Amino acid sequence: MVINKINVKLIKVCFISMFIVIAGCGEAYEIKLNNDYWLWALDSKDDMALMVEDGKYRVNVVSPKVTSYFYNDKIIAVTQEAQFNSTIKSTIKTYYIVPLIDKVSNIIDKNVIGPLNFEEFQKQIKAIDLSMEMKFIDFD
Repeated sequence: MVINKINVKLIKVCFISMFIVIAGCGEAYEIKLNNDYWLWALDSKDDMALMVEDGKYRVNVVSPKVTSYFYNDKIIAVTQEAQFNSTIKSTIKTYYIVPLIDKVSNIIDKNVIGPLNFEEFQKQIKAIDLSMEMKFIDFD
């Protein structure tokens, strides 16, 4: 009789624990880009980051808050919105470029150019010699 009460209590505790764990898991957002690059966020698209897989893990390349992206067979480009002044809620937009062909580093999470302002970004794009129009994709 005592064993049955203990088993019932143990089962209840297990079910409650499982419910709490499952209910606490948020939705993950991920977008596969070229090569081993991903846009990934947990719970909210406001936490979107650019990640690269190193074989076992995803490593951060550009931290949140990535707000838009562009990619082709030569580059991945992202915009990031960073809070500049918390008291007046001012933000600044920066740009990052990940070269897929002419890499700037053999270390996967260091193969990135940025942060750049818009003028610096335009100069880097001209240096890479991208002749097509770049249209960034925003997160909905």
